[in-house]
Amino acid sequence: MRGEWAARLLAAAALAWCAACTPQYVKEDRTDRRPRELQVVQHSGGTHHVTVVDGPRWVQTFGNELLVIDVTTGRELGRAEGVPFGEGGALTDLVVEGDRAWAVSDRTALVELDISENADPRVSATVTADELGIEPRLVSRAGGETWVSGPGGVVRLSDRKVFLKGKPAGRVVQTPAGPACTSGRRILMLEDERYLGAATQLAPLPSGVGPPGGYVFALQGNNGASVGMMTGAFAETSHRAVPALVRRVRVLGDRVFAVTDRIIHTWRIQGLELVEPEEIPLRGGRDIAQIRPNHYAVAGSFGRAMYRHRAEERRDGDTFYNVERSPGLLEVAMTDGRRILAGGREGFWLWRIGGTPEITDKTTDLVSANDPECAASWGTAKLLREKDESGNKVAKAVEFRHGGMVERWEPPAGGLVTAIELVDGDVWVGHDFGVDVVRRVDPAPVPASAAAAPTAGAAA
Repeated sequence: MRGEWAARLLAAAALAWCAACTPQYVKEDRTDRRPRELQVVQHSGGTHHVTVVDGPRWVQTFGNELLVIDVTTGRELGRAEGVPFGEGGALTDLVVEGDRAWAVSDRTALVELDISENADPRVSATVTADELGIEPRLVSRAGGETWVSGPGGVVRLSDRKVFLKGKPAGRVVQTPAGPACTSGRRILMLEDERYLGAATQLAPLPSGVGPPGGYVFALQGNNGASVGMMTGAFAETSHRAVPALVRRVRVLGDRVFAVTDRIIHTWRIQGLELVEPEEIPLRGGRDIAQIRPNHYAVAGSFGRAMYRHRAEERRDGDTFYNVERSPGLLEVAMTDGRRILAGGREGFWLWRIGGTPEITDKTTDLVSANDPECAASWGTAKLLREKDESGNKVAKAVEFRHGGMVERWEPPAGGLVTAIELVDGDVWVGHDFGVDVVRRVDPAPVPASAAAAPTAGAAA
């Protein structure tokens, strides 16, 4: 009997020893689930969106900053950040009155600045999009009030009252019957939304120019725009065709200017007509303002410059001078780890990392550089190009295929996708409002004890 128990104990000990020697594999979830944040450590360039000349100073938006520039030399006198870089949109619209300026940080906020000191402009107040109740895109001064407009309506800043709620809204102008603005392709009164006429942009004519109390307008279509003048009752008196997207329509002196991406179209106002059409070639134009008779400030994605329209004394006409180039409209980029080559239709820039970008003759093919598809170990990502309202094919979404599944991803706020790139196994998606990083994350494994436990429903 003792021998039998001894044999059993010996067998059990042997089994225990064998179990101890057998390798044990435990599945461990090593997925990095910590939230990650992208931080911009260096940037350069941007688009000069809006140009305003107010007496001896030229006030200019540049990316997220507001610049004050000398109108004689084109030299920068001072600058201020409307919003910290990376925390809001570019300053896409601007009005100036005396020593105060109001700028819109695109879809982010309305920023009021004190520009009493040219060398030291300062932010004096900020009203966020949440406080406004709309997505701010444009700002106007009309009837002694400041108006902020965009998707969602128009806000009167003094009392935060919202007009045209839920509708797209353009800049506000004062009419004899009260304030009005464009909404899509219509001109509407703010108080009762009464229809007045058709336009996508509207600006008042100065006294003594064109029809009394009238307006200059642009009506944008799929294949171009109509630019012309209206009476104070919104009856059209003349119009001219512009075969492009009109970025801004301005009345400067006795001339109307329509700024497009490649050409500034201009006409002289003669009575109720637009006469003597001229074209000023300019890549990446966004806005124009008059410095003094015959001299203008122009700006856009190319940078900024001054422009002399007619010859005077010994100086040639149709000439840009005091030109300040800056990186803008960068459609493609590539790097060798030390330098970045970036550019597009308006030229290329070579940027030594940590240094200053410089214009270069080096180029790359825009089509081949924008790869519409990339593959990771977990699946693929592909740009989906679809037609927009104008019939142009644009990248509206990214299609992800992984594990037998197909998912569609769209950028926020209806933006367009500009690029996709594989970085360390993640897909980086560039779009109109920033960069999103998409990573495949497997669900966390469920502990065996939790899997074995009955659910509340099962127990019931």
